[in-house]
Amino acid sequence: MVSAKSSGKNTVELKTKPGKADVGEFVGAIDDAKKRGDAERLIAMMKEISGEDPVMWGSSIIARSSKGSPQPRAGRRTRR
Repeated sequence: MVSAKSSGKNTVELKTKPGKADVGEFVGAIDDAKKRGDAERLIAMMKEISGEDPVMWGSSIIARSSKGSPQPRAGRRTRR
């Protein structure tokens, strides 16, 4: 779950933010070969479907872009 706090009248500041960590390094560090392979396939699907390279959000969330919340609520995407 992505937490948010109100920082003004109608604005929300996300607590979990995109970082500069490398997705490939994160996935490469997974010890279990099956889990690592599953993660690599999911990342390939994310790229194919979205056309975007995934980015790390926080220390352990891989999401499709840095343009909004990785887990939008009610089908809406939070934009900056």
